[in-house]
Amino acid sequence: MNIEKRILPFGTMKRPGTKLTRIQGVTIHNTGNYSQGAGADAHANYCHNTCRQAYDSYHYVVDDKKAIQLIPEDEVSWHAGDGANGPGNTTTISIEICVNPDSDLTKATDIAAQLAAQILNRHGVDLLFQHWHWTGKNCPAEIRAGRPYSWDKFVERVTYYQRGGETAATKPEAPVKPAAKSWTQNCTLKVGEKVRSISCRIAPYPGTNNAIKDGCVYVPDLGGLVPLAHVSEAKDTGDGRCDNVLQNTKARVFLDETTVQAVDVKKDLAKVHGYWVKAGPLMGLR
Repeated sequence: MNIEKRILPFGTMKRPGTKLTRIQGVTIHNTGNYSQGAGADAHANYCHNTCRQAYDSYHYVVDDKKAIQLIPEDEVSWHAGDGANGPGNTTTISIEICVNPDSDLTKATDIAAQLAAQILNRHGVDLLFQHWHWTGKNCPAEIRAGRPYSWDKFVERVTYYQRGGETAATKPEAPVKPAAKSWTQNCTLKVGEKVRSISCRIAPYPGTNNAIKDGCVYVPDLGGLVPLAHVSEAKDTGDGRCDNVLQNTKARVFLDETTVQAVDVKKDLAKVHGYWVKAGPLMGLR
């Protein structure tokens, strides 16, 4: 796999130089750009041409021929849509997969799998995330639709490359965990651990038409009512705003940073702020 380095200028909007708080995995995207010629070079050129004009960015972009690195792996890229302090932006390395019609999507997705395997091995971590996990955005849209193959197959391909299949992943500088895991295979949380949730949908409280009840918002992903004081609205959500005024049930929220007070492994629950929530959407921040 050919990796070309075209690092963006330091201190620009797309590359402010902010260090990742830690590296816990890789977030996968599809570009969503279906124009002819919209391959890795075109997207790298776009980033360089707009590096002082917009905040959107990514560590790597790949097509069916190569990968281009735009931001060092220990720095933040603005890819997840979960804010300046969001765990997607501050703890994961991002890969954009080109979907232009003149590129072979299968080859491009395989190159992304090889690259993800190298990154996971290099940093001794094992988590893979879809962009969807951070904001609910339908991304990577092609993989989520099963093109060229499913998300589960993508995770399998990453594991295959991690273990030396076809194009062996880079030898680790730290012990490699046994296999890549999707976020849906979350590890057990620990008491005292700092956590924040991924973006979660809201819904009308059962028997009503309103998601708000008694100063709380109904969040099925977290298991029920959550005090409004403990959540923030996620970006890229359905009501078109990010103002913490939940206009309709298309909005999504995330649980703000808090500490795990207790865990119930059998029920997959964690206690925060004195109440129990589903542990699945919680993301460790240590």
